Amino acid sequence: MARSVSDLKLGLSLIEGTDNYDWQVPPAPQEIVLQSELSLYRIAWTDTFGAVSVTAETRSLLQQFVSKLQEAGCHIEYCQPPNFDFEQAIETFGEIAGAESLVASEVIEQLGYRMMTPLVLLSNPGALLRGFLKNTGLSLKKYAQALERRDRFIATMQSFLTQWDAWICPVTPGAAFTHRSVGNGFGASLPVDDKNLPYWTWGTTYTAVTSLTTNPIVTIPIGKPPSVCL
Repeated sequence: MARSVSDLKLGLSLIEGTDNYDWQVPPAPQEIVLQSELSLYRIAWTDTFGAVSVTAETRSLLQQFVSKLQEAGCHIEYCQPPNFDFEQAIETFGEIAGAESLVASEVIEQLGYRMMTPLVLLSNPGALLRGFLKNTGLSLKKYAQALERRDRFIATMQSFLTQWDAWICPVTPGAAFTHRSVGNGFGASLPVDDKNLPYWTWGTTYTAVTSLTTNPIVTIPIGKPPSVCL
């Protein structure tokens, strides 16, 4: 994930080609992409990943942005990868992160996570934490199964993205929230219009999916909601 197209191009240039120090990693292809007229680009967009939608302000800004692209001649279509289970993808990311985060931890720490799992899931049943806590037992079988599911999600996402030049998505459900206490982070929540989302669901739903599928991402501001004061 990069903050600008130029940063992303720089990052990709550093990892493309063969790696003589890690021969097990397949070489990333070296590719020069020429800039075209906007009217030649096919761009997909969405304002939701599964059941996690964005605020009305964020949705309005996205719609305004894609309308401008359409006026410039781009082919625009609202769509998502077919047969892509976002909830399971987020849980799978959590499983992998849980296993890899705790692999070097002390047994007592692993036991602590397992003991508090029921309480955490009671206050925040979100997919990411559910997956993270599911694999705190460091089951090699579960870890391998999660990696296998990740490969399937990557294949589905790649098949979808080959049809488009870009896919515009939110990064979070709303604008950056003000500094505040979130307690232990497990039971805290943040607003999305007239309802609240668990803190971890609000902050990680969109980025967990693209991190799982390992896609290059650029985060670009497209506007400022009226409710945000700078």
